[in-house]
Amino acid sequence: MKKNIFYFIPLLVIILLAVSLRFYKLGNVPIELNRDEASLGYTAYSILHTGADEHGVKSPINIESFGDWKLPVYVYTLVPFIKIFGLENWVIKLPSALAGIGIVILSGGLSWQLTTSWRNRNKRYLLSLFVSLMVAISPWSIHMSHMAYEANLAMMLMLGGVSLLLITLQNKNKQFLLIPSAILFGLTFFTYHSYQIFTPLFVLTILFLYKKETTQILIKNKPISLISILIAGLFSISLVLTSYSANKTKFSGLSIFDTKSYITYMGENRSYFEDRNSFLAKIHTNNFSLILNQAQRNIADIFSSKFLFFEGGTHGSHDIPGTGKMYPVAFIFIMITLYQFLTAYHKKQLKNFHKVVLTWIGIAVIAPFITFEAAHTIRFSPALFGLEFLSAYGLFLLSTKLSKNIFIKILTAGLIFILFYSLVSFFATYFIVSPKKDINNHNWQMRRLVELVNERYDQYDKISMPGSQWSPYIYFLYYNQTDPNTLNNNIEYLSVDHEGFKHVKSLGKIQFSLIDWEEKTDQSILYVIKRSEVPGDKFQSKEYELEYSLTNPYAKDEWVLLSRNK
Repeated sequence: MKKNIFYFIPLLVIILLAVSLRFYKLGNVPIELNRDEASLGYTAYSILHTGADEHGVKSPINIESFGDWKLPVYVYTLVPFIKIFGLENWVIKLPSALAGIGIVILSGGLSWQLTTSWRNRNKRYLLSLFVSLMVAISPWSIHMSHMAYEANLAMMLMLGGVSLLLITLQNKNKQFLLIPSAILFGLTFFTYHSYQIFTPLFVLTILFLYKKETTQILIKNKPISLISILIAGLFSISLVLTSYSANKTKFSGLSIFDTKSYITYMGENRSYFEDRNSFLAKIHTNNFSLILNQAQRNIADIFSSKFLFFEGGTHGSHDIPGTGKMYPVAFIFIMITLYQFLTAYHKKQLKNFHKVVLTWIGIAVIAPFITFEAAHTIRFSPALFGLEFLSAYGLFLLSTKLSKNIFIKILTAGLIFILFYSLVSFFATYFIVSPKKDINNHNWQMRRLVELVNERYDQYDKISMPGSQWSPYIYFLYYNQTDPNTLNNNIEYLSVDHEGFKHVKSLGKIQFSLIDWEEKTDQSILYVIKRSEVPGDKFQSKEYELEYSLTNPYAKDEWVLLSRNK
């Protein structure tokens, strides 16, 4: 009994730590929903009340949203939460936060499954604890859990699917788990786009690495095998039938293999030659050379210390500026692990767990690699488990196999102290500093602007808020909990742009198009706009009156409500 408690307490502490880091200030950090989160929330709200999305599509499989075609699992997961708790910011993030906790638990469980060949159960348990701990305190995982990211939910489903698959392959009496494993894998297809590449390639890798066990199941348990294959086939066929056109639109212009993306750059480069169509000009700049250069740049960006350990990516709210995906000290742990893996390779002692983890990271690279923004926190997120496993394994080696040397003991203690200090520093950065310092990466003003517009809505003939391209309309739908049944009568869309995005022109009285300041009109108008975008003479004109100024001491922009009377 005492031994069981000894095993249980460390795991409980790690889980409580994970819960605390993911639920503390959930809904308030980051300080505002991004437009995708607001869209997920309102779409789920619309489906709850009408069975259709904001565009009137019943039970959608691919959700048009802004023309970026979101996948459905996160939205449908949100529906019961909104039914119970209402349309609140923390509720929109709740599935992701819960998934983040699940990822911590499943990461440890998967590590246990990967090391079944180890005879020492205490060491297996210690490694599992270290993996769970590194994921629990990971800046990458914590931030994703504080955002309504489909990728976080997909990662939990993936870890669950792999864990069940390994249990199936390693236990003859639990082969029935192959069926729920296939279902979880299938659900990842409809949760986040990266897994449409990652899941099939990784599952095939597992089946190949455990080909003996796979063959035995196929031969000796045909009913389970056939049902699982049928499930996998149905999900795959559904993906092709329902998502081909949506994916084609979504990834138009994103793929590094899209030669149209290089036309401007190619023309500029060849313009330096007297004959831009000469043989030398074509050798110097051509589609193959441009794609090859971009591919090399992508690999360098993905595995750069800047992206992984120090700065993160540059995709707005996806990242915490000045903070990498992992703590810098993790680099040392990873190097120790890779050295041990390399030694095992040279001694021809590579185990399946070595191959699984390295393959996990390698396949996770593919989705961001084939796009122009390779250092992309969310597209590369499937790699989180693999990278944190490498980090935890390095800490495990220092704590066990290398711990006999007094110098190594001192080094290990120092590194653990740095890791603890990094966590405390990150806590202060993320929950105290970042909401102020990085306020311009978030639409901090939107909740208050919606309130201010609502107060004045009936006083004006028209309300003008330029910026249709960043979809401010979704915040009005979300915060006003607009009745989806009446939406189609009040919303007008612009034509789909060249990138496939569908922006809103107007929502009731609110116009989102550019302002014509010279417009001759008898209407009373309320402009909701950044002060810097208002021509200076308007503030001195008797025709205009400053209604309200919305500022934040940490924001670079001041928003104003400027009225123009009849």
